[in-house]
Amino acid sequence: MNCSQLCEPTSDKGGHHCACYSGYKLTSDNKTCLAYARIHYVGSIKLKNPSFDPSTSNKSSIHYIQLKKKLETDLNLLLKKEVEEVQNLTILNFLPGGVVEFHFFGNLHDSDVTRQILTESARNGFIGDTKVFSDFIRFESEPALNLQTVYPKEGPISFQGKAVSFACVAKGTSAMRFRWLKDGVAINSHMSNHHIWEGRVPKNTRDEYTAVLMIDKVQTQDSGKHVQESSTYSKLRCTFICEVSDWEEVQRKSFSFFVMTPPTVNLTPLTRTLNENEELTIMCQSEEDIQGLFGYSWLKDGHVLNPSEGYELVEDLYPTGIRMKIIKASVTSVTYTCIVSNRAGQSKELSQVIVIPASYPTCPQETSLNVSWQRTAVNCEDIQPCPNSHRGNTRRSCSMVDHTASWEEPNFSDCTRTEFVNILKRFANLKVGFMATNVTEVLSNVLVLLKRVRLTIYPGEAMGYLDLMEDILNYQTIYPEKNRLLRIRNLQLMFDVMNFLLNSSRALNTLEMVNQLQRKLQMQVRHMADALPNNVSSRTEFRSDFVAEAIKISTDGTHTFISPSNNSIESSSWLTDYMVISTDTKHLALSNLQDSNSSVELAVIFYRNLSSFLPRRYLSKKEDGVSIEFAIDSRLVSISAHKGYLGLANASARISLTFDHRNSPERSNDLNFTGWNVSCGRLVDFVVNYKSPQWILSACNITTANETFTICQCDRFGTYAVLVTNYNVQKEDNFEFGFDLVISICCVVSLISIALAAISVTIFSRKIQRGILMLKFQIFFGFSGSFVSFLIASRSSLDVEWYPFIATALEFFLLLPYSTQVCLELMIYLEITHSYQVQNARAKIVLISWGIPILVTGATMAAQSQSGFDFLIWWIQFGDVYFYGFIITVIILNLLYIALYLIVSAELRHIKMDKSTNGVKSYNCHLLYRCLMVQLFIINLTVSAILHVNIHQKPIRYYFLTSIILAGFFTFLLYGVDFSWVSCSDNKPKEQLEQNELLARTGDLSTLHKANCIEEYILSNSIHDGSVCRKKRKSKDKMKSREVEDLLPDVTANQISKIRADEEEKLRVEEKIEDNVLMGDGYIHLVSYEGSPKKFSQTDKRVSFSPTVMMSQCFDEIKGKQMHLKPDPGKCYIRDTRQHPPPLPPKLSSAKRNSFVHEVPEPIPLLHRLQQNVNYRDAYAVEDKHDDADKVNKNQVQSVVNRLNVTQDE
Repeated sequence: MNCSQLCEPTSDKGGHHCACYSGYKLTSDNKTCLAYARIHYVGSIKLKNPSFDPSTSNKSSIHYIQLKKKLETDLNLLLKKEVEEVQNLTILNFLPGGVVEFHFFGNLHDSDVTRQILTESARNGFIGDTKVFSDFIRFESEPALNLQTVYPKEGPISFQGKAVSFACVAKGTSAMRFRWLKDGVAINSHMSNHHIWEGRVPKNTRDEYTAVLMIDKVQTQDSGKHVQESSTYSKLRCTFICEVSDWEEVQRKSFSFFVMTPPTVNLTPLTRTLNENEELTIMCQSEEDIQGLFGYSWLKDGHVLNPSEGYELVEDLYPTGIRMKIIKASVTSVTYTCIVSNRAGQSKELSQVIVIPASYPTCPQETSLNVSWQRTAVNCEDIQPCPNSHRGNTRRSCSMVDHTASWEEPNFSDCTRTEFVNILKRFANLKVGFMATNVTEVLSNVLVLLKRVRLTIYPGEAMGYLDLMEDILNYQTIYPEKNRLLRIRNLQLMFDVMNFLLNSSRALNTLEMVNQLQRKLQMQVRHMADALPNNVSSRTEFRSDFVAEAIKISTDGTHTFISPSNNSIESSSWLTDYMVISTDTKHLALSNLQDSNSSVELAVIFYRNLSSFLPRRYLSKKEDGVSIEFAIDSRLVSISAHKGYLGLANASARISLTFDHRNSPERSNDLNFTGWNVSCGRLVDFVVNYKSPQWILSACNITTANETFTICQCDRFGTYAVLVTNYNVQKEDNFEFGFDLVISICCVVSLISIALAAISVTIFSRKIQRGILMLKFQIFFGFSGSFVSFLIASRSSLDVEWYPFIATALEFFLLLPYSTQVCLELMIYLEITHSYQVQNARAKIVLISWGIPILVTGATMAAQSQSGFDFLIWWIQFGDVYFYGFIITVIILNLLYIALYLIVSAELRHIKMDKSTNGVKSYNCHLLYRCLMVQLFIINLTVSAILHVNIHQKPIRYYFLTSIILAGFFTFLLYGVDFSWVSCSDNKPKEQLEQNELLARTGDLSTLHKANCIEEYILSNSIHDGSVCRKKRKSKDKMKSREVEDLLPDVTANQISKIRADEEEKLRVEEKIEDNVLMGDGYIHLVSYEGSPKKFSQTDKRVSFSPTVMMSQCFDEIKGKQMHLKPDPGKCYIRDTRQHPPPLPPKLSSAKRNSFVHEVPEPIPLLHRLQQNVNYRDAYAVEDKHDDADKVNKNQVQSVVNRLNVTQDE
């Protein structure tokens, strides 16, 4: 058979009928099947000598249209002679040089024939009767559009919250475009508030392109209508469509997608008040559980309910649901939880059962506003389903009024009308990128709904509409409308919605709603200012209940304007108030603007009846405890400033408000304000405290007040009104832009005191140890930073955004003196104990004093970042993170300070009897006591600052001001005017300090104080070579010449001559051994050949020396150069006795010279050593202060001395 595919014989003899498979086409012989596939052809030819250049001609001109039509006709006639199918042949473009681009669609098996026809015609030089270049022909082909498949990669069913992706595979040209739709509505992934991505995979080897749509977490907005596909699941079904377009051809394919959602729970009752021993049945069902395959369970106060342990019975209902029966209610309030679960998740609902005694007051059962309210105990609320036309639950509280239980007004803020639910769903689809609607349509539908239900709106129902307005504002902020007129139109619709809510007395029934309406209306006006053209500076919107004016000003200086404009006042019959605003935009937004050349938007709103939603009368207390009663006596006026999307709260400005009382609805005859005082108040704490708004009565100065007008002069933006009070309120005198004069003066005076203290310490710096000097300057720096922070915070116009910076700076600057005080005590302890074993001890202590405040401040900022830096005051507030971090650190540092103070005091008492340290003790005692006084003033300043910002009372304010002055003055007095270096017993404390430090490093240098020449034999049992000796000698050689010179006393030549003369007259041996002589290492043998023994014994009874070298005051070969002394061999000598024998004095006779021992024996006990040196003139055994050996029996030593005397007489 000639059939290429499937052929069947027919009834005719020898006849056959052939049918081709998909993708193939039967030819005219009815036997042959050829591969069939549409293909896109693109070709180019070049016109020869055209009459005009079509590439530059107007496409709507007659010549251009005629030429294009003629070429399309010629090409069609040429190709259709030989080619079976030619579709959509079109001239695409005329290029320079007469090049013509065209394309058409045909069959794949005709590609060779088509190429041959076009090539031959071009060679002949004609296409029809149009001349073309024979050597110019281009011909290409690519697959035509063929949408093959579209499918969800994870399957057609998904659970809520899971990630899904859809794929669309198609063949076509490179100009092919993909578009995704949901239920026939286009999807815009660039305008989606949750993660939707569109991607395109490059062409594969089969010439296929793949488009991908990915959704991070599928939500109910990604699904469609509820469909009960099975007995197990409730699904939300929708249809996703992949639309592919290639040139003029469009193809679509779709698939169904299901989202399984957790079940909904219907629980009744939600609340119930029972008396003791009463019964109650609680029902729990789910609408989606048609076949009864959902899971149900109960919790009692958060724990799994066990019916066997209580008075509850649990029963399953048919076909679906569960119920629980309370047989006997006990005197305990219980919360029951019903949990319904399926494969998509679980949902729960709470039912609260309140059990009360029979005598407990309750509100009776009644029906009001289409809701049946059940009997409810006082201070409890009843929760009931919303009326039939609404979804959600409504609440109503029962309270005690005049000793009687009575119902409060119901709250329908959680109720949503069915029509409004549909509007919310459409806007939710718009936010996720499903462009089924637009903002204008949503707002129009809302306005139509409000007008239709204005007479049946429930109390508090405005909450849902306010939330929608906020969502729309946020959406327009992220995705602004490019059409400026459409943006303004949307804002006008939002003004209409807000005006309707203000005009409805029942829609806003809580202060929270009033605050949100005011805040959202300000944002709408700001958006209006942002939408203004560049050549327009203001726009005013008039409504029946408010007038809003959007003003846009540049940041190039001071601006003064009147709001509203004259035309605005004339256009509103009720508006007679106005304001004059003068503001320096550079000062206004200097710390808030990143772009100083951009504009600032002002939102001015005059409310007609906003005060009707606020309490009429208020009661508060002044700082001195006096109660003040005041009432609103005018309309409310609001002015706010914005830079971009940043609100400039508490920004400074000069505002003159003129309130006209002639047409004010607040001036009624029902309230008698005769004799009351008039003041201007600013509304504050509206966001924090919804129970009762707070007013600042001294926010403005009143320049005019009479029955007709009240003019207020204010210094910052905010919401203002005229208040009448029963107390005369005076505004405190402030600097321009609100500096607190008294606090500023106190801070400046204290800063001057600190500066004087720093200058004083700098002058006497040579007499102060360097480590202590650095710590004093740190304390000055901490106090100065604290006073500067107080000075900045004293601005009443301080922007709230500065509060975190002020609080952080104060925490650091106040912690720095605390840590420095602790380190100052460490430094004192270091000086009196000579603890210099640690290298760079002073520098390390200074670093510790800086590290503590830096670490604590950084840790506090890190902890505060979790909850944000929205501070209400400029210093730490009771209970916040900064408060606990600062207070705990201060307590720990004070405990360390007390512990170190006790240790240092005990150490000072321990060295009391040591005369050599009298100067050190006196100096450090002075410093320690002054340090204690400064610590008390630091604590006093800290406590006063915390109380000042948290407790607004005059005594606390005076306490704070006094603390600032005292801290600065006494810091100057105690650390600046510090003469503690002048001690009681020693006029050279600095030299004494340096000597003590030197002693700790090199040993006792007492011999350098002697006027007579003394040779010292220093023997030690623990030294067997010269290594240690050389190390000691090297250490001593490094001493500064200045230090040594300071330790040398002044000895005149006459004094030395007199001593020598006395010695030559009479030489006698005076032997004396100290009562307490230590044995062990470091015994010292002193021999004196000059000077009076009497004077010598009086001045140097106990001398301790370094155990390695023999020292002398007068001369040493090495140290003589350091001490700037000239050698005098006739006076004294110094040598290392372990290496060289001591030289003999030159003035002694040879016989006397022979009596000296020239060799030093090995270390031996003290008694043996004394026996070997019987010929010495003077013998003294002195213990070394660094040794700790056993005492020698005094009698034994005395017997040795006696033997020496007998031997000498002989």
